[in-house]
Amino acid sequence: MAIANRISRRFGFTGISPMDCSTDPLRYVGRYCGTIILIELISAHRAYPKQGYSYGSLIASLHPVLPELQVSHVLISYPLGPRHWLTAFHGKTYTEELNTLLRDPRSNVLVLYGDQDDFTSVENYEQWVKKLQCELDREAKLQIVKVENASHFWRERGAASRLLAALEAWLSL
Repeated sequence: MAIANRISRRFGFTGISPMDCSTDPLRYVGRYCGTIILIELISAHRAYPKQGYSYGSLIASLHPVLPELQVSHVLISYPLGPRHWLTAFHGKTYTEELNTLLRDPRSNVLVLYGDQDDFTSVENYEQWVKKLQCELDREAKLQIVKVENASHFWRERGAASRLLAALEAWLSL
């Protein structure tokens, strides 16, 4: 019941919450699974087009690497352009948390974005990627995948398939 109570707590509008609220369920699940991959992809399926993964990647970046579990992060269509609006002007907090994650030698992060993103230009993503690589610990893993002919919503012909292929390739490493 204690775990259920912690899981049911809601994040504020910015997604910032006491981290014990979000990491306790991971520890609970990790006892039974051993490995957790944080994919804040709520749904890329067309049946749920209003649900997003971009804001979810902001939330996933807040989750730390846990000492007792193997935790990996997948950030899909990270919303650089509208981040300040989505986070109620707390964008710096998300930048700091993601940088902290990348400085952890145990981190394993996959970043996927489309070259035709509706909210963030390729140039902005490329500048951001350079900054991420500067923060990276020597032992940490960061893979960046720019998917050709894909927008923020992955609705273009074959875009979702290319996204899944990139994810499967990363999972097989």
